[in-house]
Amino acid sequence: MILIDQIKKPLIQRIIAGLTGILGVCLIILSLNKTVYLVVNGDLQEYETFALTVKGFLNSQDLLAAENDRLMPDPGSLLWGNEIIFLNYSRQIMIEVEGKIIELKTAENNPHNILLEAGLLLYPKDRLIIDGTPVLNTTALPLGKDHQIQLFRGTLINLQMETGVLQFITGGETIAEALAGAGIECFEADQFSYPLETFLDGSPLTVELIRAKPLMVHLADKTITIRTTADTVGSALAGAGLALQGLDYSTPPENEP
Repeated sequence: MILIDQIKKPLIQRIIAGLTGILGVCLIILSLNKTVYLVVNGDLQEYETFALTVKGFLNSQDLLAAENDRLMPDPGSLLWGNEIIFLNYSRQIMIEVEGKIIELKTAENNPHNILLEAGLLLYPKDRLIIDGTPVLNTTALPLGKDHQIQLFRGTLINLQMETGVLQFITGGETIAEALAGAGIECFEADQFSYPLETFLDGSPLTVELIRAKPLMVHLADKTITIRTTADTVGSALAGAGLALQGLDYSTPPENEP
């Protein structure tokens, strides 16, 4: 009886030790399982993984970060659980500037940084049109798709007036926007050497402005003020819709300057 007890005791100890070892292995395996979050081109997903590093996790998901892709944190970073991994795939960017075409692949989504990668500086008066739509210089580009960027440099305007030449750089798209941005008030009757809707592409432009002069016109029943660039009284009245007809007359006469 004593012999049987002596045999059973080591056996039980070995069984307990074995179970303890198995339990320890299970705990180690369970401790290796962790939750990580993957953000691909702005899309967030949650994963359970046994991977030890960022690279191992991406490999387990058949994901590959190419040279121009952006991966954070680094591939060799250890995973302890609850990490957020960012993966932005690069895409094709075509830049049109000053008659040139520049193409590059990048995962960057900030227009300013993209232009820097292309060796271009962005100045305060420059304008950006991305995929056909005017945007602010700080507008982030949508991830996961190709883009076309048109860069229009600020336009040098030489405005010639009777009082002299005013020179300024504008970020406006048209002459009208350029004048408004420079705080130059214009009247409908003012004359310009170019239409106010003329598109500005960054090339220097000289614009002649002939200011309309204010005239006070006394009619039979009221007095109105008009503005005109006409050379004669008659032309000024006609331009304001007050053309002399029949026995109408004006003082000074219609042929007077």
